[in-house]
Amino acid sequence: PATGGDGFAGFSFAFAPPDTLQPELDLDAMEKSFLDLLNGDAKDVHMLIADSKQPHLLETACSRLHEFNTNVAPKKDRLNPALFQIAQALLRVVVDAFDTALRQPGATPRLTPTYLSHYHDSHPLP
Repeated sequence: PATGGDGFAGFSFAFAPPDTLQPELDLDAMEKSFLDLLNGDAKDVHMLIADSKQPHLLETACSRLHEFNTNVAPKKDRLNPALFQIAQALLRVVVDAFDTALRQPGATPRLTPTYLSHYHDSHPLP
């Protein structure tokens, strides 16, 4: 389910409706996109956001990252401007990858009662 421990679960909730499975992500394509961004749009946050497949979601994520980096993180742990640009580029790659994956036919199959029954049988609660 979308709550899996792959590190992208928080973003999957923004894309995968309840009772659907998180889509497969193309990690090779994500790596290429990340490298392309570092050599281009990552330096201009406005272009980075405007050219995203989900600009409003990315703008919110970048804003939250900025708020955390500026107001919450201890000064010694704050990202310098270069690392902050890298973090924003990573956010863009993840947001765009989920958008692309979910536009594929059958990307988020519904969790049917049969699937849920089988899942719960193989994953009993403690």
